[in-house]
Amino acid sequence: HIEFQTGVTSMRMTIDGSGRVTMPNQPAFHTFGSQSYTARSNPVDYTSVQFNIGSHYSNSTYRFTAPVAGTYHFTAGAIAAYENVAAGGIMIVKNGSTRMARSYQATQQRSRNCAVTLSLSANDYIEVWCEGQTTLYLGDGYGYFSGHLIG
Repeated sequence: HIEFQTGVTSMRMTIDGSGRVTMPNQPAFHTFGSQSYTARSNPVDYTSVQFNIGSHYSNSTYRFTAPVAGTYHFTAGAIAAYENVAAGGIMIVKNGSTRMARSYQATQQRSRNCAVTLSLSANDYIEVWCEGQTTLYLGDGYGYFSGHLIG
């Protein structure tokens, strides 16, 4: 599909000779935490943006807002700080209230990771929330939040 804008042709998709499809404008983002530790707060503050195709992730509100209705895939992760390995975890939350995926761990287990594929309407938004008494370590790539439009 090629879109036309006032006499200008814009490439939106390519298919190479082996059948590989690329869509350079497909909404996608990857962000990670920049702080060493973050207090239990919602949404979790993933502030360092690696890439943000379409600018649909906000590193001030820490949320991804769906630009169009479709199927999206999200992943999120963090680890509990050594100083506070309490029961708790992270959740991928839709529109500020609906838990869509969850990674809850008992004490002495540090890893918190989850992934989910969702059907979203335009303007639905996704955040990562912390639950329980866990203090999260987001630095050095341990804390991340990413997503993309599948179709």
